[in-house]
Amino acid sequence: MNKPVNDSEEFVYQVCNKSFLSLWSYANPTGKNSKELCDILVVCEPDIIIISVKDIKLTDSGDIETDWQRWLRKAVKGSVDQIYGAEKRIKSTSHVIRNDGSQGLSFPSSDVQRIHRIAVALGGDNKVPIEFGDFGKGFVHVFDRVSFEIILRQLDTITDFVQYLIDKENLYYSGKETVFEGYEEDLLAYYIYIMDVLIHRISMSLFWEAIFGMR
Repeated sequence: MNKPVNDSEEFVYQVCNKSFLSLWSYANPTGKNSKELCDILVVCEPDIIIISVKDIKLTDSGDIETDWQRWLRKAVKGSVDQIYGAEKRIKSTSHVIRNDGSQGLSFPSSDVQRIHRIAVALGGDNKVPIEFGDFGKGFVHVFDRVSFEIILRQLDTITDFVQYLIDKENLYYSGKETVFEGYEEDLLAYYIYIMDVLIHRISMSLFWEAIFGMR
């Protein structure tokens, strides 16, 4: 991709070139009529990750509620609409088209592909409550710069990263009422703690099974 000239382009550059996702990512792939499909597209069979990045400056009109809603509409809803549009396009095409028009990887077949939707909202200055969920056409993860960068550092393999997305989405659709106060990075910390506990319990169970099995 070209040298970054603004905050959102710098963010895309860092993800595509300096994180573990660089092995499978495309910056600004092309969609219908040579228009940008999304900001980052990750293809690692069977997973397809669609990422839209919006950098919207939070205004200060004196009415904080109005400022929040205006920012959310542009920074989050704008990304959600782009993601849903990209997903529709992906389902009707066979492979990635790079931003230079050349052909990239083939998409996984429709019977196995798993699509993950991520909106990254920049410019909120950690002042706006960010909500994730199903906006009408599938679950969308919504992160800010801080939370997404922390997730990439802590879940630094494609397997761990995707599993976090799947587990979070499954929890949302499980119907269980969950009360959580904090940021995405706090949720991630709790998730890692729970996974460590489960792994420890499984390991101990296998240990005792092996001990008793030897008798």
